[in-house]
Amino acid sequence: MAALGLAFGTGLLGGCASDSARDGRDPLAELRNAAAPEKYRSQQVSKAWNATEPGSASRAGTRKVFKDMLWGAGASGMVRVELAKALLSDTDPEGIEDTRQMLRLMLPREADRAVVTEICKSAAERGWNDFVPAMIRSYSRSVPALKNEEDRAERIAIKTLVPDKPVERVAYEVFLNPPASDTTSLPVDWAERTRVDAWDLLARLDTDGQLRASLIEEGDSNDELIMEMRAALRDLKTIPLTGEEIRWLRRLRQPRNLDNQRWWTEASSAIAKLPRERYGLLRMRHAEPVRWAAAHKPEWLEKSREELLAIVTQRIEPREHYYRSVRNEGPQSERLQEWGEKLKWGDLLSILVIDEALAEPTIVRRLFECALLDRKDETTEYGGTIRATETMSAPPTSVTGKPVPFVATLYPPRPGQRKNDETFIASDDMISSSDTALLHFHMHVQKAFNSSYAGPSDGDLDYANRLGRSCLVLTGISDGLMNVDFYQSNGAVIDMGEIKLLEK
Repeated sequence: MAALGLAFGTGLLGGCASDSARDGRDPLAELRNAAAPEKYRSQQVSKAWNATEPGSASRAGTRKVFKDMLWGAGASGMVRVELAKALLSDTDPEGIEDTRQMLRLMLPREADRAVVTEICKSAAERGWNDFVPAMIRSYSRSVPALKNEEDRAERIAIKTLVPDKPVERVAYEVFLNPPASDTTSLPVDWAERTRVDAWDLLARLDTDGQLRASLIEEGDSNDELIMEMRAALRDLKTIPLTGEEIRWLRRLRQPRNLDNQRWWTEASSAIAKLPRERYGLLRMRHAEPVRWAAAHKPEWLEKSREELLAIVTQRIEPREHYYRSVRNEGPQSERLQEWGEKLKWGDLLSILVIDEALAEPTIVRRLFECALLDRKDETTEYGGTIRATETMSAPPTSVTGKPVPFVATLYPPRPGQRKNDETFIASDDMISSSDTALLHFHMHVQKAFNSSYAGPSDGDLDYANRLGRSCLVLTGISDGLMNVDFYQSNGAVIDMGEIKLLEK
């Protein structure tokens, strides 16, 4: 009973068995009653647990019910916290080990913050260092309500368990040495999931990648992925900053993909000629604009950041603009003059190359064709990619037989991925086919006159953050007229003005 008193407090335990007998109700049945108030249900947890003897068949049955409810979504965080406390109070070594394994599996994707906090606190108090990778995975998920990183329960627990290292270093070491699956308690792809999530956490804690770049360069690991990142640093002057960018890099490095190999050679050759002091550490999305500019606008690569900003301003400012009036939680401004000083050299070069693509009549016509298809489909938003045709092994040609400089490819979401007519979900086909693409785009064209939604939503900005891509959203303004907004992973949103459907 002493252990139970520590877990629940004496006030909860006093008279549990007699209370159950007195009211004649089965506390386990009351706990499982979804119609009962949550506070009442949470009070039944200790009663149900205390009504059984350790090692008995009834205790085993109660444990199974508790585990099923803790895993499921049929109870509130209040109830599930009490379930976790009860299971952690077990005095049977096999029982506590079973609970330990279950909580370690739960933590990475547990959504309820009260449950996350209880698991992290309990693991830290017990010195369960094997929970650190699971804590890193949980910590990788953004929680907008928690503005201060120091308040995260995962961070507090990690600092308790590994007091002699910064959390960033712990995350990097978890990335380097993720726990391998033993096929009995961990899924077979646990290590890969852990690596991606650890890198996503570092994307938030090390936003510019400078820390990770130095760790990669100074280390002596022969890990295949680290070697690929060193190649990216050497050839493209970049590293992937998010888990999705890791997947992007790995596809680019596949030796059997000849298009990607050729692109890598051309991009690295163009980037090698750039003065490092001009751009610092590039983002992965910058490599294709540099490659394209080296082939078609080499004078742009000679320009400073300030000179590129002046060119972008001269192009964009005179155009007609439409600003989103349906407010987001994130950045509100879409004006170039308010973002200009925060845009890096590679960002401005990207905008210029994208503007060149949008000046192509074939691209404009194709985008309006995509918009028409989207408007007819009320189950989802449509999107796709724009890429330079010279990166393709079989580039298309125009009806006149002339080469087409850019191509826009539509990738409608698969049936199972369609959420609603106001959400775009990129298909796996789209992601895997866009390694050398200039950008990702999607539509806000539920109606022809949709100017109040002219710009990315919070979900769209999250997409750009996760995938690390240059993105466009095209919004219906009127028949034959759409507004174009550029956005990227640092939250910058630039209204690039309108495009018109011209007569052929």
